[in-house]
Amino acid sequence: MKYWHNVFCFFSVGFETSSQLLAYCTYCLALNPDCQETLHDEIVETINSNQGELNYNMVPKMIYLDAIISETLRLYNPVLRMERQASENYTLGSTGITIEKGMIVGIPVWALHHDPQYYPEPDLFKPERFLAGNRERLVPYT
Repeated sequence: MKYWHNVFCFFSVGFETSSQLLAYCTYCLALNPDCQETLHDEIVETINSNQGELNYNMVPKMIYLDAIISETLRLYNPVLRMERQASENYTLGSTGITIEKGMIVGIPVWALHHDPQYYPEPDLFKPERFLAGNRERLVPYT
């Protein structure tokens, strides 16, 4: 029975989010032909640098592909909210509000990813946000 649970989890959780990511990547690239062309050029260059073959080890080297995926996940993240448990007491600045050890804290992922304070023009598809030089300017944990 344990194995059926694992199979069910794979198909209900892992499969759906992966297919959504691919669908939204395709959608974003269709709406942004300049990004599509840049990605195409990177893929062709990567294949040509490996005697016409593409393998899994080359995928992490495709920097623009990584930026496309990161920006797609920012815009269309399948996880709208996360929860974390505080590992120690923490006081929020000068507010006097204390998050006590063991307390569950909700993190509004969608809201953070669409906040212009963290991502200027948050509704625009801009993979460049995640390229070297820009990625370092992103606020951690947003």
